[in-house]
Amino acid sequence: MIYERPVDNCMSKLPMPLFASEANAESHHRIANSLQLVASMISLESTQIHDDRARQSLKMAGVRIQAIAGVHRRLYSAPEVDCLDLASYLTSLTEELGPLCLPSLNSGKLVADLRPVTVRPETATSLGLIVAEAVVNACKYAYSDGRRGDIVIQVTRATADHGRLSISDTGRGMPAGARALTSGFGGRVIDLAAERIGASICYEDNRPGTRLVVQFPAHPPI
Repeated sequence: MIYERPVDNCMSKLPMPLFASEANAESHHRIANSLQLVASMISLESTQIHDDRARQSLKMAGVRIQAIAGVHRRLYSAPEVDCLDLASYLTSLTEELGPLCLPSLNSGKLVADLRPVTVRPETATSLGLIVAEAVVNACKYAYSDGRRGDIVIQVTRATADHGRLSISDTGRGMPAGARALTSGFGGRVIDLAAERIGASICYEDNRPGTRLVVQFPAHPPI
């Protein structure tokens, strides 16, 4: 005879919305930790690579993973799981990009001028990837001639249901036209990330330098 004792599961006594919230938070926490582990392994592997292009490619792969992990870290502690403070997330992402990019700015700065805008998590993920790609691209090419300069990331509200993101530099500019900036792998990542969330992108002459402008969907202000 097998005796089965009823299991006193305290989680089952929680109200369903609270239980779902706790489960979502735990899920985001585990995803963030797993992604962070993958990023750390890639970073470690990059130190063993002697080819500069291969090493930079691995580092950039780690940056992309960290950008996605950052969204899950924010969702883990957010009071609501269907929206995210974009300014807070991009501030953290900018700090992570600093060590990778600052040496290329020749004593310049990575500046974040971010106004509060609330977006859906998938929007934040795509915008994080766009910022990472654009900043690394600017660090790689804008000041390669040795000049000193800054990279400025700005977020503002454009309309009631749209925000505006821009990443600008004061470097070499666009000698071959805007299309040259979108022909590489990083440009394709930016295009795909923007398309995923229904955002529009354009490249502008910053006189001097280049500015990438992204118009993206956002939650209306409260």
